[in-house]
Parts: sequence; structure tokens; C-alpha cells
Amino acid sequence: MPNQVLKDKKWRKYLCLWFLFRIFVATNDYNNKKRTMINVICVHTAMALVEPLTKTFAELLPEVNANHIADSSLIKEVIANNEVTPAVRRRLLAYYNAAADAGADVVFNACSSVGDVADYGNT
Repeated sequence: MPNQVLKDKKWRKYLCLWFLFRIFVATNDYNNKKRTMINVICVHTAMALVEPLTKTFAELLPEVNANHIADSSLIKEVIANNEVTPAVRRRLLAYYNAAADAGADVVFNACSSVGDVADYGNT
């Protein structure tokens, strides 16, 4: 089912819009400070959404400066082990910290397969 959703452009755009809405809500206080650009760093477990998310950000939220960290080995390891391994968790947390160190106002996890790690990284 998830692969079908990602291949369907209508669903892909819907998912991107939903994620962008969450970013908008998360950055509402930031917008109230009258800054001109919001720095969002997206962390990906594959390259498939890098280009579509970049285009969607540019089209729908031009005040967002979107950058990406992508590591295709992450999703391969999750699939091979049928779970998020401790090594994947460590690497993702390192990427989230690197994004914060790079000045991200928002760190955007672009893979639902590792959502639990993203939730943990938010603490």
C-alpha cells in the first residue's frame, strides 16, 4: 500500500501538503517574529522524495529554505531487519543533531518507517 501511495501523484502531493501544514503549524511562532526565511532540513531514508519535496516547498512555502540529508542505506536496513535497528536509530539521531547544528528551525523527518525515532529525536 505505501508504495502505491507514493507512486500516485495525487496522494504524494496530498502527503506533502499534510507535512507542509505540520511544518507551518510548528513554525507559527517563528513567523510571528517577522523573520524572512525558515530553515527546514529534511532527513530522508531514500532519495525518492528529495526533489518532489524541494519543489513543493518552493511552490507552496517560498519563505522556507529547504535542505536535505539523505541516506538510502537506512531504509534498506529497516526493510532487511523488519524493524528500526539500534544502528539506524543512532544514525538518524546523529542526522537530526547535525540538522540542528546546521541551524535548522525545523527538522523534518520524511519517512514514516522511522517515525518513532523522529518522535524520540523531538525530545
